Amino acid sequence: MTRRDWLSRALLGTQILILAACGGDDKSEAPAPPREVKVPGEVKAGSVGAQRTVMLAELLTQNQVTAQAIRLWNEGDFPLAPQGVRLERSRIPLPGPSSLDQLQETLSTFLTSRAAAGMAPDLVTLGWRDFPKTYASGYLQPLDRFAQQDGSNAIEQFTEEALQLGRFRNQMLVLPTVLTIGMARCLPNLFEAASHPLPDVHWTREEFVAVARQLTRDEDGDGKVDQWGFAALHRFPDWLPFMLQEGLEDVVDLNTGAVRLMEPAALRALSFWDELGRVHGVMPYGPEVTFEELSPWDSLRQWKVAILFDLLPNDELSGSRRYVPLPAGLQEVTPLILMEALGIPAVATDPELAYTTMLPLALYLGERSRIPSVTAGLQFIEKPDADHTNLYFPEDVRQRVLRALQTAKASHLASSDGMSNGLFDNLTWPLARGELSVEQAAQQAQNWLQSYLNEP
Repeated sequence: MTRRDWLSRALLGTQILILAACGGDDKSEAPAPPREVKVPGEVKAGSVGAQRTVMLAELLTQNQVTAQAIRLWNEGDFPLAPQGVRLERSRIPLPGPSSLDQLQETLSTFLTSRAAAGMAPDLVTLGWRDFPKTYASGYLQPLDRFAQQDGSNAIEQFTEEALQLGRFRNQMLVLPTVLTIGMARCLPNLFEAASHPLPDVHWTREEFVAVARQLTRDEDGDGKVDQWGFAALHRFPDWLPFMLQEGLEDVVDLNTGAVRLMEPAALRALSFWDELGRVHGVMPYGPEVTFEELSPWDSLRQWKVAILFDLLPNDELSGSRRYVPLPAGLQEVTPLILMEALGIPAVATDPELAYTTMLPLALYLGERSRIPSVTAGLQFIEKPDADHTNLYFPEDVRQRVLRALQTAKASHLASSDGMSNGLFDNLTWPLARGELSVEQAAQQAQNWLQSYLNEP
């Protein structure tokens, strides 16, 4: 059964089965276990001296499941773990708040200094969102030769779109462990004040524009908008979903190096986005618009903005925010975004052992990610159990997430803060201020993006 087939069936499910961490109803039907994965090259435990330690270095990770995984691994209660291998973790120290360039330098310094001291890490978890720069850096070993030699079916357990996010120049460099998706983030009290229901699981671009116009208001009659129906966030390119819905492949293809901002589908989508402010007046637009107006760090709290396009968070979804699928154009497409991944550093002294360890660890983490990267984890959104409680969503959000996952498409662009921030400056910002035409802004952004991807 394909991922889409399973998700289609899940959407027809009735009531979600919620099992507490201490266990569930014994009469409840347990989800089918994931199919067995053959793990290559097990390290046999013969004596204490034969035991090997695999060191996992972590940079800006958010996955709280890792500590549980390591504990179970070292207690001998971890599925598919190779025998005689102990797993330890080490956080890569950060000097303080760091830019993307500083984080890249921190990673480089850590790996080279540890290797020089004879303590090179065997695995690295990357939890920051500038994967293209890391892929191009040469810090990671390609995984394809190990996957071809091991004879296992482990790679097949990851969803196809998730694996695409780990590929660079036709090589697999990381295994995806934490994903998220793009969704529309709404402020319910503004909808309630306007006596307007939150959007359903399926709404069109036209309905989105109509809702945003209704929720854009001059409340004191001074001729200035006090509440916007829509605004932009620099960490997520909110015109990207419209491009994907026009049939465009991702703006950036890290396998081939292609940049597609000047293609007709991209220009059509940018024209629609430009009209949100220039024609419909639902978002800040014009030469006087400030950065804070167009893209405050957290618009829904600091400013009165009804709708933003953003990343589905990995934390609690209750409270002042509600998440609904993105409005659809000619088709429904949702960006699938890489948040964390496991790789083997180029300095690792025993990459075969590292790969043998990485496979079961990545499967475990990927199955329990908020948006699972492993196919077996998808069923636990519908029926979370005691071992998958972090996949629990409130009923209304669950249906919206399942709908969005049916249309998820891997996006290297949305998986990179570096590209998202740069394109905000070179495309989103000049368009919103009316400084450039759609074609001029797209060409400027295309030139910047090609330069960014070719930087050493």
